[in-house]
Amino acid sequence: MPPFVRQATPSDIPQLLPLIKAYWAFEGIEGYAKNKITVLLERLLGNPALGSGWLLYQNNIPIGYCLVCHVFSLEWGGLTAVLDEFFIVSEARGQGLGAVVLRQLEGHLRALGVVQLELEVGVRNDSARAFYRRFGFAQRSGFLPMTKKLA
Repeated sequence: MPPFVRQATPSDIPQLLPLIKAYWAFEGIEGYAKNKITVLLERLLGNPALGSGWLLYQNNIPIGYCLVCHVFSLEWGGLTAVLDEFFIVSEARGQGLGAVVLRQLEGHLRALGVVQLELEVGVRNDSARAFYRRFGFAQRSGFLPMTKKLA
């Protein structure tokens, strides 16, 4: 069976959780808490105005996912999206599957009227930076991301 991508629903959370845990370990993101992530996924996947989740399958097995969050921006002229998380298990990388996901995601976002897609890449993740460059992503000249936790 060929690989396929489909939009996730709250009922897919049990399939998403191990992929998210693997991604966080891969990127060195601390604080994985299954119950907290479950609540957040229920909120995101249950409210399309906030964004969406996508699952990638190969041989009917979930091998990757991405989460997209929507943001309205005056500067960019409307609805923008942040590719918050995108992960494919290591044994499935390099087969063009990431391209399958991105193409479908971009089509979906364009249909929603999204005018820009943003993402962050780990500074040591050279292969991901090269992948995103092939799809037209570039660092924004003159700007650096800054963050402040509010909660």
